Amino acid sequence: MQKGDIVTLSVTAVNLEGYGIAKLNSGDADTEQMYTIYIPYSAPHDSITAEIQSCEKNRATASIISILQPSHMRNRETLCNYYGKCGGCQLGHIMPQYQRAIKQDWMIKLFQNIDTGACPAHANGFEIKSSPEYGYRFRAQFFKNKHYEPCFRARSSAEAIPVTECPVLAPSLNTWLKEATSVIKNNAAIPERFTVTASEDQVFIEGVNREAYADILHKHIRYSPECFFQSNHILLPELIEDVCRDVSGKRALDIYAGVGLFSIFLQQQFTKIDCVESSIASTQWISQNCAHAGVYALSAESWIKTAAAQNDYDYVVVDPPRNGLSKPIRTWLKQKRIPLLGYVSCNPETLARDASDLCDHGYTLTELKFYDFYPHTTEMEAYARFISRS
Repeated sequence: MQKGDIVTLSVTAVNLEGYGIAKLNSGDADTEQMYTIYIPYSAPHDSITAEIQSCEKNRATASIISILQPSHMRNRETLCNYYGKCGGCQLGHIMPQYQRAIKQDWMIKLFQNIDTGACPAHANGFEIKSSPEYGYRFRAQFFKNKHYEPCFRARSSAEAIPVTECPVLAPSLNTWLKEATSVIKNNAAIPERFTVTASEDQVFIEGVNREAYADILHKHIRYSPECFFQSNHILLPELIEDVCRDVSGKRALDIYAGVGLFSIFLQQQFTKIDCVESSIASTQWISQNCAHAGVYALSAESWIKTAAAQNDYDYVVVDPPRNGLSKPIRTWLKQKRIPLLGYVSCNPETLARDASDLCDHGYTLTELKFYDFYPHTTEMEAYARFISRS
């Protein structure tokens, strides 16, 4: 098999990156080899003709030339005018109910080898809380081109795709997109790559607005556009309620605290709360949002070396980046044996890795929930709760 070959394929599954998977025997009797082929924008049960784009050892990538027999899972309508160009929605060609079924299958496979005996949801699949299919995203990152147009990146390339609308963006962001070119042209402080975030009726632009806000569960949360903040404000309240449910005590710890999103609510349930966050831009807002929090403007790895890390905590919540908890943080948690640990994750793969390690070293997984924050994409948010067995 080589680049440029035309092949007929039957797609059997979709992987965690959103690529359809097909198997193909290639070669004659003496050189026969089974290849796994990855095809973007394909769905399970598609029968397709495809062109091989790359080939290495027993793996290949291909692009669809024609769909011979469409899958029953396939959307009959195109998600938007940019679909297949913009890299944002990898699963938009699949109907939403099947997207959720695919994600459910991913989660079962990821966690099947982890001791979830105390997590009753595992037996019949994990709970996945659903978001509206459109208009759910209140934060997005753009690139500006030489014409001052807001652009998304293409899939698997640096190509900039100018956009004037996006069905998954909140209405206020879509309204802004219609006048965005003028705004970008007249504001030289907007960087080449910039974030735009929104409330229900206002838009805040990195380089233009110093302060943004979101009203979540009757709390007025302040931050700046360049700070990380969850982008699905519709499903976010359910995640916050799960993180804060049935927890209380003398002292709590929020690692990777961001602008204090979870601490804003946890501070009502604990006498003292400490926040650890490496982003200076974010830590400036923690004090605004959580007046009595102890704020440590340090990486988690640096903080565990301080005297504060010797405190006894009744509840620790972690919300790490996509690469999950580093080995030093997992080691600290295993040594501390926190009575109650909450783990918020934007990457179930690294959550599964970390959960396996924690469960092998003194913790029991008691709760595991998933949140489909980003329909039409491969992304999932998750919350896991652990108790110490000591």
